[in-house]
Amino acid sequence: MWLVYVTGLGLSASRISDQTPPKTAACVARIVERLYTSTGSNPMTAADASYVVFPLMIRTAVALVAILPSILFGQNPAPRFLYVYRDSLRSGVDSAYRAIENDGAQICADLRCPNPYIALESLRGIHEAWWINMFASATDTARVAKVYATDTALSRALGAVAKRKAALIGSPVQGFAVYRPDLSRGPVWSIAGVRFILVKVTRARRPTTGSVWVTPDSTRYILRAFRTRREAEAAARADGGRVFAVRPNWSMPAGEWVQADREFWQTAPAQRSRP
Repeated sequence: MWLVYVTGLGLSASRISDQTPPKTAACVARIVERLYTSTGSNPMTAADASYVVFPLMIRTAVALVAILPSILFGQNPAPRFLYVYRDSLRSGVDSAYRAIENDGAQICADLRCPNPYIALESLRGIHEAWWINMFASATDTARVAKVYATDTALSRALGAVAKRKAALIGSPVQGFAVYRPDLSRGPVWSIAGVRFILVKVTRARRPTTGSVWVTPDSTRYILRAFRTRREAEAAARADGGRVFAVRPNWSMPAGEWVQADREFWQTAPAQRSRP
């Protein structure tokens, strides 16, 4: 959810409201929210958060496109741009954190976040929650970022969610990345029918099995999608990486994802009727 706002567009500090959202959630709103309250691993102050650095993301996207050969962007099967937002949970806060994120997801549904996104939760090791937003083009990222930057109701609601969970997490990690088909191997990326994702975060430059997105600092996010946990864990044992479960109750699914696995997505938040 938080990914979306990261795509933010670069931001020229234009003030949106007195309480700009501080996290980047699964809706562009949440993503924009994240962008507002933190840049990289350095949290912004409350005063800074009241300004939207709207152009900052856009400039990042433009820079990424500029440094890669244009041939890499021809006929890409996977989304061209990816935004990842990562929370690391403190010990003993699981229940409180889940309740807050459930509220955040419902807010995104009620206020109609402009983009689909998926939420992931680690199954072993460090307890993390990730939100992944993917965009087909720069135009798509700009459209979503604009919605989050101008919807004050959504921004304020998500900002309140971010404040509630601030004491439960470490410094968030977030990044905007470009798809690299030349480094990717294996099946075409698709979330339809997927319940688990194997993740690798590395700087290794060699081609690898999975879909690869690269950030400006050369960090590579390598993702592989699986239907079952058994398949994902077998791949992890063979090739390394960490297995994450897709959390439908924290996600905003696209129609095709729901059609491919209706039973799985039935717990995704739906917009509530207004009184």
